[in-house]
Amino acid sequence: MAELPPDESIVETAGGEVDRVRVCLRASSDQLDPEAISLALGVSPTFAARKGDRRSTRGGESVQCTGVWYVDFAGAPEEWTLGEAIAALLDRLPSDQQVWKVLAEHHDLEVYCGLHLSEWNRGAELAPSVLRRLADQHLTLSLDIYFEGDDGGAS
Repeated sequence: MAELPPDESIVETAGGEVDRVRVCLRASSDQLDPEAISLALGVSPTFAARKGDRRSTRGGESVQCTGVWYVDFAGAPEEWTLGEAIAALLDRLPSDQQVWKVLAEHHDLEVYCGLHLSEWNRGAELAPSVLRRLADQHLTLSLDIYFEGDDGGAS
């Protein structure tokens, strides 16, 4: 079988960390009280709504099917890794495990991570210390992966 010459462009763009990350903390449940979540965590939400709230959307008006509260972590430099961005988000929140235990008894809690790739074959890893913090705070890790391709648009 004939060998193919190496394609240097593939070697240069394959592998490495994801190109951009977005992280946020989300709480959701039918009985969610946004003010109580804000008080417990000591931060204001980026968005919050109770179940049944009406809100305007691009398609008109919608009724919130469940209560939701989330805070985006803004300010993560593009060169940060996923683990660094999650750690920075958690650093802004209470470390008291009792706070998280009480919240988790009543709400679904998660750290949502949007992973944006401009090239194929990117990766991310999380140190045991970050995974431990997520577990201690009863936080599910949710990953959405977006390939934006060479033109920057979603594919």
